[in-house]
Amino acid sequence: MIREWVTVVKWHKGIATLRFNRQAMCHACHDNRGCGIKALNGLLPHLQDNELKIAIREPLIVGQQIELGIDESGLIKSALLVYCLPLFFLFFGIFIIHYSLPNNNFYILAGMLVGMMIGFIIAKRWAKRLENKGRYKPVILTIKPISK
Repeated sequence: MIREWVTVVKWHKGIATLRFNRQAMCHACHDNRGCGIKALNGLLPHLQDNELKIAIREPLIVGQQIELGIDESGLIKSALLVYCLPLFFLFFGIFIIHYSLPNNNFYILAGMLVGMMIGFIIAKRWAKRLENKGRYKPVILTIKPISK
Protein backbone atom coordinates (compact mmCIF):
# COMPACT_ATOMS: atom_id res chain seq x y z
CA MET A 1 0.00 0.00 0.00
CA ILE A 2 1.34 3.41 -0.98
CA ARG A 3 0.64 6.03 1.68
CA GLU A 4 0.39 9.81 1.48
CA TRP A 5 -0.57 12.51 3.98
CA VAL A 6 -3.04 15.07 2.64
CA THR A 7 -4.56 18.25 4.07
CA VAL A 8 -8.27 19.04 4.12
CA VAL A 9 -8.97 22.21 2.12
CA LYS A 10 -12.78 22.01 2.17
CA TRP A 11 -15.50 19.66 3.41
CA HIS A 12 -19.11 20.06 2.29
CA LYS A 13 -21.96 17.50 2.48
CA GLY A 14 -19.70 14.46 2.70
CA ILE A 15 -17.26 15.50 -0.05
CA ALA A 16 -13.78 16.50 1.07
CA THR A 17 -11.35 18.44 -1.07
CA LEU A 18 -7.85 17.34 -0.15
CA ARG A 19 -4.53 18.91 -1.14
CA PHE A 20 -1.20 17.15 -1.37
CA ASN A 21 2.24 18.10 -2.63
CA ARG A 22 3.74 16.39 -5.63
CA GLN A 23 6.91 14.67 -4.51
CA ALA A 24 9.86 15.49 -6.73
CA MET A 25 12.69 13.07 -7.36
CA CYS A 26 15.16 15.91 -6.77
CA HIS A 27 17.71 16.17 -4.01
CA ALA A 28 18.54 12.48 -4.22
CA CYS A 29 21.71 12.92 -6.25
CA HIS A 30 22.69 16.42 -5.00
CA ASP A 31 23.46 17.52 -8.58
CA ASN A 32 22.61 21.20 -8.91
CA ARG A 33 24.08 21.65 -12.40
CA GLY A 34 22.36 20.34 -15.51
CA CYS A 35 19.48 18.58 -13.79
CA GLY A 36 16.45 18.56 -16.09
CA ILE A 37 13.97 17.57 -13.39
CA LYS A 38 15.10 20.39 -11.11
CA ALA A 39 14.76 22.86 -14.00
CA LEU A 40 11.22 21.65 -14.77
CA ASN A 41 10.19 21.94 -11.13
CA GLY A 42 11.46 25.52 -11.12
CA LEU A 43 9.53 26.38 -14.28
CA LEU A 44 6.24 24.89 -13.12
CA PRO A 45 5.85 25.73 -9.41
CA HIS A 46 2.03 25.81 -9.70
CA LEU A 47 2.05 22.07 -10.36
CA GLN A 48 3.48 21.35 -6.91
CA ASP A 49 0.04 21.17 -5.23
CA ASN A 50 -2.61 18.71 -6.37
CA GLU A 51 -6.20 18.48 -5.23
CA LEU A 52 -8.39 15.42 -4.88
CA LYS A 53 -12.08 15.13 -4.04
CA ILE A 54 -13.15 12.12 -2.05
CA ALA A 55 -16.35 11.10 -0.23
CA ILE A 56 -15.89 11.14 3.57
CA ARG A 57 -18.97 10.98 5.77
CA GLU A 58 -17.19 12.10 8.92
CA PRO A 59 -17.20 15.91 9.24
CA LEU A 60 -13.73 17.37 8.78
CA ILE A 61 -12.12 20.69 9.62
CA VAL A 62 -10.02 22.72 7.20
CA GLY A 63 -6.35 22.02 7.91
CA GLN A 64 -6.91 18.52 9.27
CA GLN A 65 -4.44 15.84 8.14
CA ILE A 66 -5.57 12.55 6.59
CA GLU A 67 -3.46 9.58 5.56
CA LEU A 68 -4.62 8.05 2.28
CA GLY A 69 -3.48 4.76 0.81
CA ILE A 70 -3.75 3.19 -2.63
CA ASP A 71 -3.02 -0.37 -3.67
CA GLU A 72 0.26 -0.72 -5.61
CA SER A 73 -1.19 -3.09 -8.19
CA GLY A 74 -3.98 -0.65 -9.01
CA LEU A 75 -1.48 2.17 -9.35
CA ILE A 76 0.77 0.14 -11.65
CA LYS A 77 -2.14 -0.96 -13.82
CA SER A 78 -3.35 2.64 -14.06
CA ALA A 79 0.11 3.82 -15.09
CA LEU A 80 0.32 1.11 -17.73
CA LEU A 81 -3.10 2.08 -19.03
CA VAL A 82 -2.28 5.78 -19.26
CA TYR A 83 1.27 5.51 -20.63
CA CYS A 84 1.66 2.22 -22.48
CA LEU A 85 -1.67 1.92 -24.29
CA PRO A 86 -1.34 5.23 -26.20
CA LEU A 87 2.32 4.41 -26.92
CA PHE A 88 1.35 1.00 -28.30
CA PHE A 89 -1.28 2.55 -30.58
CA LEU A 90 1.21 5.22 -31.67
CA PHE A 91 3.58 2.53 -32.95
CA PHE A 92 0.68 0.52 -34.36
CA GLY A 93 -0.46 3.57 -36.36
CA ILE A 94 3.06 4.05 -37.71
CA PHE A 95 3.29 0.37 -38.63
CA ILE A 96 -0.07 0.32 -40.45
CA ILE A 97 0.65 3.50 -42.43
CA HIS A 98 4.20 2.47 -43.26
CA TYR A 99 3.10 -0.81 -44.84
CA SER A 100 -0.16 0.35 -46.45
CA LEU A 101 0.64 3.77 -48.00
CA PRO A 102 3.61 5.15 -49.92
CA ASN A 103 6.61 5.94 -47.74
CA ASN A 104 5.91 9.60 -46.98
CA ASN A 105 6.78 11.33 -43.71
CA PHE A 106 3.47 13.20 -43.66
CA TYR A 107 1.48 9.96 -43.78
CA ILE A 108 3.62 8.41 -41.08
CA LEU A 109 3.20 11.48 -38.86
CA ALA A 110 -0.56 11.40 -39.43
CA GLY A 111 -0.68 7.67 -38.62
CA MET A 112 1.32 8.28 -35.46
CA LEU A 113 -1.02 11.05 -34.28
CA VAL A 114 -4.20 9.12 -35.15
CA GLY A 115 -2.88 5.98 -33.44
CA MET A 116 -1.94 7.92 -30.31
CA MET A 117 -5.35 9.62 -30.17
CA ILE A 118 -7.10 6.26 -30.53
CA GLY A 119 -4.94 4.97 -27.67
CA PHE A 120 -5.91 7.92 -25.45
CA ILE A 121 -9.60 7.47 -26.24
CA ILE A 122 -9.47 3.75 -25.41
CA ALA A 123 -7.50 4.45 -22.22
CA LYS A 124 -10.03 7.07 -21.13
CA ARG A 125 -12.98 4.73 -21.68
CA TRP A 126 -11.20 1.86 -19.96
CA ALA A 127 -10.36 4.11 -17.01
CA LYS A 128 -14.05 5.06 -16.65
CA ARG A 129 -14.92 1.37 -16.26
CA LEU A 130 -12.17 0.84 -13.68
CA GLU A 131 -13.13 3.95 -11.71
CA ASN A 132 -15.62 2.15 -9.45
CA LYS A 133 -13.38 -0.78 -8.57
CA GLY A 134 -11.96 -0.71 -5.05
CA ARG A 135 -8.38 -1.36 -6.12
CA TYR A 136 -8.23 1.97 -7.95
CA LYS A 137 -9.72 4.16 -5.23
CA PRO A 138 -7.79 5.79 -2.39
CA VAL A 139 -8.54 4.42 1.07
CA ILE A 140 -8.60 6.49 4.26
CA LEU A 141 -6.08 5.00 6.67
CA THR A 142 -5.83 7.61 9.44
CA ILE A 143 -7.51 10.89 10.33
CA LYS A 144 -5.47 13.07 12.68
CA PRO A 145 -7.59 14.96 15.18
CA ILE A 146 -7.06 18.72 15.34
CA SER A 147 -5.11 19.64 18.47
CA LYS A 148 -6.37 22.78 20.21
